[in-house]
Amino acid sequence: MLYFGRRELSPFSTREWRTTPWRAREKSIKDLLVDILDDIPGLLQQLDKVQGLQYGAKRDELLQKLHLRCREIEVTLNAWKRRVGNDLQRFDYTTTSLPIAPPDSDVEFALLHLTSLYWVACLLLYSTLGFASRQGSPYTPQRKPRGAYELSMTPPLAALSK
Repeated sequence: MLYFGRRELSPFSTREWRTTPWRAREKSIKDLLVDILDDIPGLLQQLDKVQGLQYGAKRDELLQKLHLRCREIEVTLNAWKRRVGNDLQRFDYTTTSLPIAPPDSDVEFALLHLTSLYWVACLLLYSTLGFASRQGSPYTPQRKPRGAYELSMTPPLAALSK
């Protein structure tokens, strides 16, 4: 999370780090999501570079690369979501518009944690795309992202445990 604030890739973003420890065992669903999250500070770094340049060919090239990288991450995030399946909606009150029951087991609490990380990834990805789209060429996401307002209205974890 430190690297989100620094707006730069972490040392864990390397191919070696993502593959070497996993030679003997398969990555968990959480490990796969962490890999996706670990790519997002690089998007922020690229966005900062684009915003720091005057309009011109170099800026347009960097902006195009940013949009392409966002698209790659979006595809990966959507594949992760499909792999998790409908369980991801267990703690998504926007799908039912009803209050959600708190987690009643360690497994459900872990699912809530994954769901929160997923929404953090979505919020960061689509807000970066929004800022990038304001810098130049428009981008059409694979799916309609939820609004930042809806995400901000998600009940905090403390409210779920009452």
